[in-house]
Amino acid sequence: MARKVLSGPALVGAAGAVTTIATSAVVNVWTDGWSWVAFAAVVGLTATSVAIAVLGAGPAKRDDATVSQSASAGGRISGSRLRARRGAHIAEGASNRGVIRGSTVDAKTGRVRVTSDDGVIEDSTITTD
Repeated sequence: MARKVLSGPALVGAAGAVTTIATSAVVNVWTDGWSWVAFAAVVGLTATSVAIAVLGAGPAKRDDATVSQSASAGGRISGSRLRARRGAHIAEGASNRGVIRGSTVDAKTGRVRVTSDDGVIEDSTITTD
């Protein structure tokens, strides 16, 4: 699958750079003799460049990582170390007298589910990249 070279933030950044270059070229050509038309064009290009830069920055991207644990019907979870980053989702659950002890999950991406239904999971380690 071909990857888009300029999309989203990259396209906005490129548009900002092109606008800045155009502003510089106009100022360079028109500095010999200023006129109100030249001044208005420079102000317009500069304002456009600033607007593109501000819109390109946008809000900070959220890290939508989630972690959930549940124990029901006599299930027990103890000593778990769960770490989800960059949109990873971790779900850990014990039911029907199931036990999870000392589980370690370090997920950078993807979905991880650890489930014990009337069984025992002990000292397990799961790592994703």
